[in-house]
Amino acid sequence: MSKKESITIEQLESTYVGINQIVKALSKTADEKKELKAQLETVKAEFIKGSSIAPKYQLDRVKRLLNLKIDEVQAIYDVASSRSLNSIKKEIVKLEQQKSELDKRIKELKAELLK
Repeated sequence: MSKKESITIEQLESTYVGINQIVKALSKTADEKKELKAQLETVKAEFIKGSSIAPKYQLDRVKRLLNLKIDEVQAIYDVASSRSLNSIKKEIVKLEQQKSELDKRIKELKAELLK
């Protein structure tokens, strides 16, 4: 999503974010993180996904509860929707394995043609 595009209502309602994503996007201190956690505890269960240990809150509810500006909401959305390095590395390994299997199968089929 480009910087000029703003987040849509659908994205606000379908995106769930964790406390660490909020803290990272808003550059909060440890004390501010505790305060955020306390505020987020007031979110109704229907707007929370995940476990009680690591809950994820609907971005729209976070926006309303914390009275966030659109640029702050956009920053949280960007953090939440970006892929981690670990996730990218795992996908590369998976794709390389699939490629290897495909290369092997292609070689087998070519050999079959030459029979």
